[in-house]
Amino acid sequence: MMTAQCLTILLIAYALPSRLAFSQDQPKREYVFRGDVSEAECREFPALQFDIPPSMDRANSKDHLTVRCVPGEEDKSSSLSLIFIIIGDTNRNNSSTRQFSFRWGQDVGENRDSTVGQFTKDAQKCTAFVALFQSKISKTAAYSLDNLQRSPQWTAGCNPDDHWGTSMEIVLTGKIGESL
Repeated sequence: MMTAQCLTILLIAYALPSRLAFSQDQPKREYVFRGDVSEAECREFPALQFDIPPSMDRANSKDHLTVRCVPGEEDKSSSLSLIFIIIGDTNRNNSSTRQFSFRWGQDVGENRDSTVGQFTKDAQKCTAFVALFQSKISKTAAYSLDNLQRSPQWTAGCNPDDHWGTSMEIVLTGKIGESL
């Protein structure tokens, strides 16, 4: 007779391979853009590392953008990175241009149900972060999982937002099969 514990283990063992197979079927592409910043600039961010969720047509995807600021040691400058992770459905044989949009409106580390966003009371902070990104982070990818003919490009801007008041939109753009 099979115990409840044995049955649970058996069900998990049965479900695990199908989950692993599904995750392996989803191609993952990673693009990293970097730049040097001061330690003081690193401290301006709400956290040294945080994710910005996807928006627009891929809002429900598993794509994400990680902002990472690594303080430098001793005399070295800090490193600021935008790390784009794109999961799934891009047809690599299609040569069209694609855009992947990410929206930073919500307060980093806050409850998703909050109606107060990161820039709700300080739209100038959004503008300052965009200026920092544009002046310090390279427009050419420092690293990619793919062997690219050209680098995708990123842009950032602050926009009015119905929910947050002001949000930052960061967009990765590239041509399928060439830079994505």
